[in-house]
Amino acid sequence: MSKKPVIWDLCSGLGGWSEAFVQAGWIVVRIDNAPIVQHIPHTFSLDVRNWLDWAYDLPQPDLIVASPPCLEFSQAFHAPGPVARRDGLDFQPDFSILSACKDIIKEFKPTWWAIENVVGSIKPFKPYLGRYKQKVGPFVIWGTIPFLPLSDFIPHSKDIGSAGDPLRSNIRAKIPFEISFELLSCWNSQKTLLEFI
Repeated sequence: MSKKPVIWDLCSGLGGWSEAFVQAGWIVVRIDNAPIVQHIPHTFSLDVRNWLDWAYDLPQPDLIVASPPCLEFSQAFHAPGPVARRDGLDFQPDFSILSACKDIIKEFKPTWWAIENVVGSIKPFKPYLGRYKQKVGPFVIWGTIPFLPLSDFIPHSKDIGSAGDPLRSNIRAKIPFEISFELLSCWNSQKTLLEFI
């Protein structure tokens, strides 16, 4: 009997990247140190920047997905970068989480990996990740995953939480199920193809 495949969902938030994999019976490891999302199933309260302290104790990943916090790369009016520019101040985003995600991917060499962020991250991420692979609505994706057949998909933006909701930023940033499902479908198609070779 073959082992169950494993997905690591780094900076997992509400777990959107890995939801289809949960439903498909994969071993899902969600990593996020925000107390507000610890109720999400399969979430471990760990910091990706301290990955050397925990990564070797977990089932080794076949697939790694990551969504580093986007606030410092956002071009939204109230985001730190635009606020600093309006005030005539220099602003340098923190790349420590992105760097840690890259280091984890380099160390564990999953079959596929993906890192997602906002449109405002395209330019600052380029020296770290190169050109992005795909843009699906506001979600920009880098990585070795196949191109996801979602060119006609427009993520719904109606459910963004109320202004006072402490999960509002997590709701806005959650990867839609359709993206997770297409990634899983590509994985299954690739596995089927390899079985015929």
